[in-house]
Amino acid sequence: MQTAVGNLHKVSVSGKLTVMATFGKTFFRLSALEAGRSYDWTALRNARYPDDVQSAWSNTCDLKSSAMNSLLNTLKNVAPETTAPVLRMIVFLSIQSQKARAEFIYQNDMWEFKETRILADEYAYHDIILDNEMSFRVKVFSELYPDANSLWSSVKNMIQFQKQASGDPFDTKPTLASDAPRGLSIQHVCTQNVHAVANFHGLRFQTLQGRGRDSLEIVTLEVRPPEDMLKKKQAGESLAFLVQTLVEILDPSP
Repeated sequence: MQTAVGNLHKVSVSGKLTVMATFGKTFFRLSALEAGRSYDWTALRNARYPDDVQSAWSNTCDLKSSAMNSLLNTLKNVAPETTAPVLRMIVFLSIQSQKARAEFIYQNDMWEFKETRILADEYAYHDIILDNEMSFRVKVFSELYPDANSLWSSVKNMIQFQKQASGDPFDTKPTLASDAPRGLSIQHVCTQNVHAVANFHGLRFQTLQGRGRDSLEIVTLEVRPPEDMLKKKQAGESLAFLVQTLVEILDPSP
């Protein structure tokens, strides 16, 4: 991590800096996985990445973990919610090498546009595993707001919302209008109930609730440094503060 922080000290950030930790787990899958077969350690050790093994990040909290539930309960006690969560949809889009995200809020029985941001640079991704129950991924990237006459400034008008028979806004499916530019595509969609920020030990914690397969509830926990720190655009300083403080919270032993 010291190397990553050192490298980030050399970075000149353009746009809005985001330094964020998200709790989850790393999963590994063997390409030649066969049902009913046992794999000994020798076979696994000789597997080559990425030819034989692929990894994926869950990006969701393990609600069976006592440590995770303890943290979530602590945050509820630190900052009891006085307002209802906001239902938010983020539509991730791309065209050629450009990536952007359009954000919508559900209110007044409709999806209302909030903002569009363009991915400017991705500086760092690191998975930090504390034990079998607690791990998180830190991401450092920057985003830009679109120019008035650019494609991304009008992309909100190219997104249509298809209500489903259930009538549940969670089930809304966004699609692109027929006149959308060729090559523009929706990469994925994230619809979640966004809870209020809980300030704890100098960090900003935010819980988000979504739905997974079979409509089962999934919980995401995001953590960021203070906004004033991010405004300085010192990526290395922000990453070091986030990771050090979060590790101290999760593992308070000396």
